[in-house]
Amino acid sequence: MDLNYHDILVKILDVYRDCEVQSFPIDCYSILRHYGYRIFTYQNIRDINERLYQYCRNYSEDAFRYGAKRIIAYDENKSPFRIRFSIMHELGHIMLGHSRECAYNEQQANFFASNILAPRMAIHFAQCRNEDDVSSVFQISREAGSYAFQNYRLWKESAAREVSDVDEAMYRHFYHDEREEFIYSIKPCMICGETIYNSSEDLCLHCRMEHIRRQHTPLYTSRNDRMLLQIEQQQLNNL
Repeated sequence: MDLNYHDILVKILDVYRDCEVQSFPIDCYSILRHYGYRIFTYQNIRDINERLYQYCRNYSEDAFRYGAKRIIAYDENKSPFRIRFSIMHELGHIMLGHSRECAYNEQQANFFASNILAPRMAIHFAQCRNEDDVSSVFQISREAGSYAFQNYRLWKESAAREVSDVDEAMYRHFYHDEREEFIYSIKPCMICGETIYNSSEDLCLHCRMEHIRRQHTPLYTSRNDRMLLQIEQQQLNNL
């Protein structure tokens, strides 16, 4: 299938819609399962069939797809961020209808993986300043983050001149009507469960303030210390 980069971005938006993706980093495994794929590690494959394991290993050191059986396998010894890119690369081959191995298809699958993991518009609204920010926010390797950030700068120049139809559609998909803004991150507070939007923090504002207050509150353990604290508080109240 001969696709240009615009067509690939449309395919990515289709995945976001199909899988109801509303936040980053994306859940790569749930996306694969949505499309009916079973996910195995290379060790899983080896435990089942040694010959198939050797075939996987010879095919790629990172990941392998077996379309007829709807299987995707990956090397569990790679870093988690690299695994995310590898299995989205394989999803790219699937979504783009690739039926043969060639350099052009590999390039397209790489573009798909990079953009589904870290869409350039989301990089923009996350206010990433460099590849390290991209790597942290979208959970991709620093190498992948570097490529995405450089490509983002080109995207930004192009978008400043003219916003494409796929960019408009991407914006509408991630726009939150109630908050009236583009949302790139939605997660619960680790303590109270309140929803946190567009923040690198794992605690909501209330829980962060409570955490800071406790850190700066002296710990009075002895009875005399507590009595002195009560006397001090009573004196302050009488002022």
